[in-house]
Amino acid sequence: MDVYFTLLIISGIYGLLFFLDKFYKTCSHYPYIQFLKGTGLEIKFLHIKWQTTALNRTFLRWGSGHSSFFSVWFQWGTYVTLFLLPIAVIMLIFTIFETFFRKTSGNPIMEPVIPGVTLPASELGYYSLTLIISSIVHEAGHAIAAVREDVHLSNVGVRLFFILPVAYVSLNTEDIQKLSSKKALKIFCAGVWHNVVLSLGAYVIYLILPIIFSLLYNLNNGVIVTNIAKNSPLKGENGILLHDKIMQINDCMVTNSKKWYECLQKTKLNKLGFCVTADAVNVLDETSDVNLAAFALNISSIMTELLKFHHTLAFL
Repeated sequence: MDVYFTLLIISGIYGLLFFLDKFYKTCSHYPYIQFLKGTGLEIKFLHIKWQTTALNRTFLRWGSGHSSFFSVWFQWGTYVTLFLLPIAVIMLIFTIFETFFRKTSGNPIMEPVIPGVTLPASELGYYSLTLIISSIVHEAGHAIAAVREDVHLSNVGVRLFFILPVAYVSLNTEDIQKLSSKKALKIFCAGVWHNVVLSLGAYVIYLILPIIFSLLYNLNNGVIVTNIAKNSPLKGENGILLHDKIMQINDCMVTNSKKWYECLQKTKLNKLGFCVTADAVNVLDETSDVNLAAFALNISSIMTELLKFHHTLAFL
């Protein structure tokens, strides 16, 4: 419900902006028209566009320098893109076939991003930021490659389609048509090539982040309880509490989450015994069979719950 309410609010804002834009343009409101021309803004239905020429010199400077590096860089980009293109097409066709014809319940190779359905609303901000970064890097590749081939760069900008931001560059079509196929391919493939490099860089950072942050944490020294089921018999002052550190189950040392499940499995396979004081034994001997059975049932339920303990654990 929160997702739909948010989308409704965004639609209302778009509707208000579109109405005001049409109203001021109809009235020929000079300050507003000059504002749009000066800022490069353009408002349409569920669509906002911004463009500028302020970055043209920056791309021209980047494309003009490091000639030998960029020559090899974009040449490799062409090879990699042409190699990956048929693979991507095959994956897309296979995913469409699996989704609409076979309707398998397994995880698809590719999955459309639908806010609130396949993408949690809480991750919408991260997705938008990722889309902005990848789009800027993508279009920067086109712009730099075009400048290197003497193609006129008209402007750069950003389009916001409802909630999806997309960067773009405007190139002179006639200049591109005059190029050879090899040079034109460098421009067309530059965006995909930059996204491939960006993805590889992000994946490398993802792999080394645990190593970097390991300097700030104590690893392989037990697990921390981060959640306890509401009706769990293990919950309470005399049981397991949130943020408790579990280091051992019987004689099995717990160092991480993998070892935690191994210890639970080991406990399940082995016969369990409990050491109690002599006073506890005397009390139990004097109680009725009903109370004794209740005590045994309570112990059994606690151990069963422990074996089914699926708490979310964080490494130390």
